[in-house]
Amino acid sequence: MSAAEGLAKFGLFLSLVFILPGMIYVGFVALYFPDILEQFGWNLNESVGLLGFSIFLGFVLTSITASIEGLIIRPIFGKLRERTRKKSNNEKTKWKLPDIPLLGYYEAKKFSTFYITQVFGQYICHLNVSLGVLLLAIAYVVHPYFFMSYFIMETENLLKLSFGLFIFLVNIYLSLVFFRKASLETIEHYEKENKN
Repeated sequence: MSAAEGLAKFGLFLSLVFILPGMIYVGFVALYFPDILEQFGWNLNESVGLLGFSIFLGFVLTSITASIEGLIIRPIFGKLRERTRKKSNNEKTKWKLPDIPLLGYYEAKKFSTFYITQVFGQYICHLNVSLGVLLLAIAYVVHPYFFMSYFIMETENLLKLSFGLFIFLVNIYLSLVFFRKASLETIEHYEKENKN
C-alpha cells in the first residue's frame, strides 16, 4: 500500500466515523439548544468554528456511541446469533456484525481494502449518527426547552423531537440492516476472490 493510499483510507475513515457524524450533531445541537453555542463561544458562521465543533462533538459522542455498541448492541447480536445457530447451522451471518479487525488482517496480507474500509465506515457512520442523534433527542426532552410553563408541550418542540427520532430510525436501519449486510456480503465475496 502506498503512502497516498494509506492517507486516503485514513482520511475516509476519519471523515465517516467522526467528522460527518459531528457535523450532523452540530445541526441537532443548533436545532435543540441554540443558545448553548453562544455560551461556549462557538461561532458556526466561521468555517473554523464549524469544523472545530464538528470534530469536538464527533469525538465526544462517538466515544459514547462506540461504548453503546460494545456494551449493548454486540452482545445482543451475539445472543441472537447463538440462538439462530442452534436452530439452523446454515444461518452463519444472520445476526453477525462487521468484523472491523479484518481490515488489519487483509492489509497485513497486502490485499487492497479501500472498498471494505468505505463499507465498514458507512456502517460505523450511520450507527454513530443514529445513536448520537438519539442521545441529543433524549437530552432535549429532559432539558427545560422542551416544556412550556405547566409542562404543556409546544407543537414546535414535538416537531423537532419527531425529526430527531426519524433520523435515529432511518440511520439505525441503514447501519444495522443495510450496511451491516453490505459489509458481510463484501467480506464474503472478498474471501472467495482471494481464495482463487
